[in-house]
Amino acid sequence: NMNQQPGISVSIILTVLNEGENVRELLEALLSQSRRPDQIVIVDGGSRDDTIAIIEEARQREPLIRLLVVPGVNIAEGRNIAIAEASSEVVAVTDGGCRPAPDWLEEMIRPFEDDSSVDAVAGNIIVEGRSEFERCSGLLSTPKFDDAEANQTGMFYGRCSAYRKQLWLTVGGYPEWLYTAEDSLFALAAKRRGFKAVYAPAAKLRWRPRPNLRKTAKMFFLYGRGNG
Repeated sequence: NMNQQPGISVSIILTVLNEGENVRELLEALLSQSRRPDQIVIVDGGSRDDTIAIIEEARQREPLIRLLVVPGVNIAEGRNIAIAEASSEVVAVTDGGCRPAPDWLEEMIRPFEDDSSVDAVAGNIIVEGRSEFERCSGLLSTPKFDDAEANQTGMFYGRCSAYRKQLWLTVGGYPEWLYTAEDSLFALAAKRRGFKAVYAPAAKLRWRPRPNLRKTAKMFFLYGRGNG
């Protein structure tokens, strides 16, 4: 790609657990990005379904995939392990259950290439509920802001964000004592230290919330504890 600035390397990192239904589609989406990642680092928290086998099969074909299986880790621990392994200058973060658009990574990285003072980028999360319940629970747990507000708040969220690895090192990683809301605390810590975050509305990623009431109730209980 001729218009790419040489020099910015990007590792995509993600944590997965029992994502056998979605992980093949997610890997295909990440590997067919218009801006190809230099590396994809996946931490699996000890899946009991075929998630690990599916990732292994992809890894045989694509040496840029690195898989670490660490049973029992929470999302914050998994992300920190993945980022520590990442060899690139910029880290792009996503999650199981997400579907990035074909130009997601290109649009996530563009602000870094356009402006060397940018430290972090928040992408555009599109909630994709297959039922009214999923749609509503997704809207409740996804920050919705317009461009101006997003640029002012300087917040970026774990399942659709990118930042310089130096930011992660300076902040000290995601807080591992939290089961949830770890990304809000991480973004706030970065903001307090004066790191500059911008919003990239063209970096679109579809996210499907959890499908049933018990899981959602648990998610909100944990979000409440985490935010508290």
